[in-house]
Amino acid sequence: MVFVGPKFVSMAIVAYTNGSVVPSKIKILPNLDVNIGRLEYNIANEQNALLMSGYSRSVDLSWSLWKDQPFFEVDLGPTMIKDVVFAESINIQTSPFIDFEWSNVIFNANLMRIDFKSSAKLNSLSIEGNFSPGSSMVSDLHFETQAAELIFIEFPWSSSLISGNFNKFHLDVPVSEQNFSGQLSAVGVSGSRPQVAVSEVYGTFQILKDVIEVDFDLRKVNLPEFTTYVESAKVNGQYQKRGVLKKLNLELSDGVYAHNVVDFSKAQLKIFNVDENEYAASAEGDFGKMDIYIRENYVGLLPPSKLAIDFSFQRTNAEITAISEIKFDDIQVSKIKGSVDLRMNLKPNTNAFSCLVELCELSNFGSNLKINLDDESLIGRSTCDNTPCDFLSISHSLTTSDTVEIIRILNESSILSPVTSVYLYGVLNSGQKVGNGHKLDF
Repeated sequence: MVFVGPKFVSMAIVAYTNGSVVPSKIKILPNLDVNIGRLEYNIANEQNALLMSGYSRSVDLSWSLWKDQPFFEVDLGPTMIKDVVFAESINIQTSPFIDFEWSNVIFNANLMRIDFKSSAKLNSLSIEGNFSPGSSMVSDLHFETQAAELIFIEFPWSSSLISGNFNKFHLDVPVSEQNFSGQLSAVGVSGSRPQVAVSEVYGTFQILKDVIEVDFDLRKVNLPEFTTYVESAKVNGQYQKRGVLKKLNLELSDGVYAHNVVDFSKAQLKIFNVDENEYAASAEGDFGKMDIYIRENYVGLLPPSKLAIDFSFQRTNAEITAISEIKFDDIQVSKIKGSVDLRMNLKPNTNAFSCLVELCELSNFGSNLKINLDDESLIGRSTCDNTPCDFLSISHSLTTSDTVEIIRILNESSILSPVTSVYLYGVLNSGQKVGNGHKLDF
């Protein structure tokens, strides 16, 4: 058997895998375990088009008929699937002989130090599932990994533990032509752009031919760069496999911002890809009372409010436009409403989403502010034509319809502190007199 066995084992492996796996340097040990120097993988479809190729080195195959031992156990050394994954070692075990079925192989596998090309690095990965040789299909997969490093939507992420289920995939069909779906949960999730820490993530995903869709719930989200904490969030999104975001719906509940200065019961952000050239988005939220400070000096108290923003981004000229509106819930200040619209251009080829986490070079900045106070109004304008534009280059103007009446309404609303109210009147009154109001340039 020691001399005839290697040829028999080689023929059996080639026949069982329809020629997709070819062994070399086979040795039969005295206990009838098998050592294989190298396995070559060349998996093709029915038209003999090569789908994937690779190898495993230093392969040990053992077997047992005992009911408490796996029928087959395979230890693979360094293993590579070209352009897909590399693993330092893999251990695969089947069910015991008494439960073993050649047509539906139940297995579990443990992989160590895995590198999925350009998308993930894992310290360990355990997989359980079924393999059907007749249909070249792996199904009912459950996976779990620890110390994972991932790339998701072009940004790096890590997690202490990820687990989930995967429906199925076919070995004889290109991965890019298959649809996948499953469930996923993760704990100890963190990202660096922006800095974010999430206690727990769970939900579903679909990997389709051209897009990836996710529907996740998040718990205890902390964004230290934005001094923001959110108790829970829901993320529903779709993006193309090459990283282009198609749509995103983000719902936040019970959060605080700026070290508890601002709190909100709920907020929602929607982003969608209008066409190849334009993104559109809308945001709205319900906010609680907010203390207003300028350079650590108390200015006043902003009552509970509702904020809504609509904005768009044009790729061709890197232009951002936005319109926002704020309304107050308190009946005493409900007659005060505000709106702002702005426009700006980014440096060509700038990723607009990266501006959320780093300063971006701006040009052609302009904004218009209008605050209606009963029958009166305060209008502000800001412009900057410099390239690049910085805050010191922005020129501002404020125009009031009736300065005395505006200050009176603000005092009745108790939004401004008495000291701030007196100071604001002095500042506005120093501007150019226009009817009952003033115009101030600065």
